[in-house]
Amino acid sequence: MEHNEPLDRDTLAKLRSIGRMTGKDLVGELVEIFLDKEPAVLDAVVAAAERGDAKVLRDTVHHMRSSAGSVGALRLFALCEEVEDLAESGVLDNVPGALDRLREEFDLVCQALHDEKERPVEG
Repeated sequence: MEHNEPLDRDTLAKLRSIGRMTGKDLVGELVEIFLDKEPAVLDAVVAAAERGDAKVLRDTVHHMRSSAGSVGALRLFALCEEVEDLAESGVLDNVPGALDRLREEFDLVCQALHDEKERPVEG
């Protein structure tokens, strides 16, 4: 499946629906958590890659993959999975190129999440 936007609109719609049922701004809460926590996680991913620490890289990028999935950042999710697979294999030669793509997508996701945060809460 091809994803042309940093955030999957279907995922966001489902989260909004759950939020309406529970009386919470679920999207807003998840956006805040992602924007607050994940930049430090990205820094840890990069640091682990630079040290050549495949286990920490795998564990840290796995965390980021879960967070990406929770906000509907499906391309970021897939890139995290790619880096996780590389780390799992222990062969880190291709990690720098994958991390470049991951960082670019991370920036797009953060911008899209900031935009999402500015949208009025429906309901």
